[in-house]
Amino acid sequence: MKISISKYFLIWLAFAIHFHNICMAQDFKITPIPDAYGVPKQTNSAGATEGAMDSPRQKIDRPNSLYPSLRLNNVSSRVTVEPATVNKQASKIPLPKEMSDFEVMVQQSLGVVLPVFGRELFDAPASTFNTGDQVNVPSDFVIGPGDELIIRAWGSIELEYAVTVDRQGSIFIPKLGSLQLAGVTYKEATPVIHQALSKIYKGFELNVTMGTLRSIRIYVTGYARSPGTYQINSLNSLISALFMTGGPSSTGDIRRIELRRHGVVTGTIDLYDFLIHGNRQGDLRLQNEDVIHIPSLTGQVAIAGSVRNSAIFQVKAGMTLGDLLQISGGITSTADGLKLSLERVKPAVVHPASAEAPTGQSQSKSNRIIEELTISPQSMATVLRDGDLVIVVPLSPQFTNAVTLKGQVALPLRFAWRSGLRISDMLPTPAALISPDYWIQRNSETKMVSFLTDSAKTQGSPAFPEINWEYAVIERIVSESLRMTLIPFELGKAILERDPKHDLLLQPGDVITVFSRKDFRGPLENTTRFVKIEGEVRRPGLYPVGLGVSLPQIIEQAGGVTDLSYLFGTQLFRESLKQQQQKRIDEAIEGLERDITRNIVDRSRNSLVAEEPNAVSKEADAVKSFLSVLRQKKPDGRMLLELNVSTVKTSQLPAVRLENNDVIFIPTIPETVEVVGAVSAQRSFLWKDGRTAEDYIQMAGGRKKSASSSPPMLIRADGSMLILSFVNRVNVVPGDTIWVEEKAEQVGWLRLFKDWSQIIYQFGFGAAGFKILQGGL
Repeated sequence: MKISISKYFLIWLAFAIHFHNICMAQDFKITPIPDAYGVPKQTNSAGATEGAMDSPRQKIDRPNSLYPSLRLNNVSSRVTVEPATVNKQASKIPLPKEMSDFEVMVQQSLGVVLPVFGRELFDAPASTFNTGDQVNVPSDFVIGPGDELIIRAWGSIELEYAVTVDRQGSIFIPKLGSLQLAGVTYKEATPVIHQALSKIYKGFELNVTMGTLRSIRIYVTGYARSPGTYQINSLNSLISALFMTGGPSSTGDIRRIELRRHGVVTGTIDLYDFLIHGNRQGDLRLQNEDVIHIPSLTGQVAIAGSVRNSAIFQVKAGMTLGDLLQISGGITSTADGLKLSLERVKPAVVHPASAEAPTGQSQSKSNRIIEELTISPQSMATVLRDGDLVIVVPLSPQFTNAVTLKGQVALPLRFAWRSGLRISDMLPTPAALISPDYWIQRNSETKMVSFLTDSAKTQGSPAFPEINWEYAVIERIVSESLRMTLIPFELGKAILERDPKHDLLLQPGDVITVFSRKDFRGPLENTTRFVKIEGEVRRPGLYPVGLGVSLPQIIEQAGGVTDLSYLFGTQLFRESLKQQQQKRIDEAIEGLERDITRNIVDRSRNSLVAEEPNAVSKEADAVKSFLSVLRQKKPDGRMLLELNVSTVKTSQLPAVRLENNDVIFIPTIPETVEVVGAVSAQRSFLWKDGRTAEDYIQMAGGRKKSASSSPPMLIRADGSMLILSFVNRVNVVPGDTIWVEEKAEQVGWLRLFKDWSQIIYQFGFGAAGFKILQGGL
């Protein structure tokens, strides 16, 4: 029994594995062509499909099959195609458009993809071009079987009939009987029906309109995008049917589309004539069983360059270069005007059969050649061949008679060169060196619209860019070697003095560049300097600084100091020093960050207590906060003048050489002394002669328990800092700040950072800044 059960179990297991493999194979099988492109469905003899449409207004059935072998051979049957099942994931990937060999060759030759003229017009959905039932019926419309007519009469009679033309071409009207209308136009329908009704009724008016129109069946054959059978509205013409059915394929001829009726070609149409000129002369109205045949294209040519429409066009027999230029929109104004380049394929030459070569022997294979043409009537008559590429040579961007002026000038433009032209002719006066930006900025300072509401603008810093009179340059290309050379000259001697050594003769293509003082760092005496003086001076303001003018002299130019001035606290701020300080602080912060991070990592590795890693993590956050505060603080560029407390005259100030944009501030005599840091109450106290630093610390409540045992620091009004000790006894003067430092415990990083942040907001630099000023971190 056990053996039997095992046997059945093995059979069941084999069957399950086999069934699983079949399912896996179905999941990974290649989709058949009919499933990918749609399965054709044939209608029955009555014209109704398996999923028959109840509405008399027929929809267009556009076959999606790419292979003619999938369509039924019965051309008289209507073919519909079921929509293909599409993989949603695969549909997200756009498939590239198919390019012909000629399109690829053009792309390789030009480096860009040229569009095929007219192809994008057939990319729109078919419903865009569908002729609906609400359009006006033309008067020459021929009534046929399936058309509906609305007949209304009033007067001696009142009637309204909706009648349909039967297969024999007749309509039935009560009391009148059958009336033949096949072949009658819409314009003729009203008189015909009126005449018939007049045999029965008198004294009435008649109105006949078209109701639902019949559907006709047409065939699209040849090189079409979607060849097949279509059921369309009888109002459609040849052009509208082409747009509705997708038009020619990439290999179809758009210029020789045929309309075949009863086996005879009744008309041809060139869609180029319609697309370019709007000519619908060959646009015939379609009838039932018409065939639209699209032959294969006979060739393609391309045109690019300085034309209005660079594209690939289909070539027609006898088409000339002039015809191509015309349908491409013509030559643009940027064309060379003389040259054309014609790239064409030279066909292979084969010898006729002979005894030596009975089957013929190729003398030369097909190759590509280039022909140089001119824009002339003879060249325009050149007959184009399949594969030709015409390039309209564009105009060179070179100016043959121009001299360019750029840089710090009023008119950075190109000027016409003439014989004997010199630099002074381009820049006749110094006013030609004032750039438009200066005037725009100056004019923007005064706004008539908002002068009543805007605050007064008293910015006095000059924004005029100073001209570099000692150096300007000419860029010149040597025609013999095509190498660029620079010819420097002194601008001042060329314009102001007209010195022939510097007022040089110019050549076509020269470029003159004028510089300002900001473009190159030159000697200090060659620059115009302005300094700002503020505070306790008689005439605070903005003053020019001449050569050799020092700090005491510029203060005297401002009228000297007032009686309340505190010269010991004189402050000098400098932009160049500010940049240097910022660089030193950034370097110090980076070094501080490395040291602190290394310390935290070492403590985390060597921790023996379970709670210590959490404490280290909190301290790491505190480090980030502390360093962030340090980076936000910016130096003010103050220079330490090393003044004496007894300085009371401007002549006692150091003779510092001034730079452009220096700011000098003379403070008022202070009356207080500040105590900050690890004290019980940080306060400002009135200064009193004879009090020591320790007296002020006691007045602030004395030191905290967290205070460091190191001596306090004294920050003076002139910016200097001193460490107070028994050896270094210094008298406290007004404006001094006494700072008591916190303890720097090895594991007390959090408290240390918290306390240091108070110093950051008090002094700008913080503890890192103090150490920088003391000589390094």
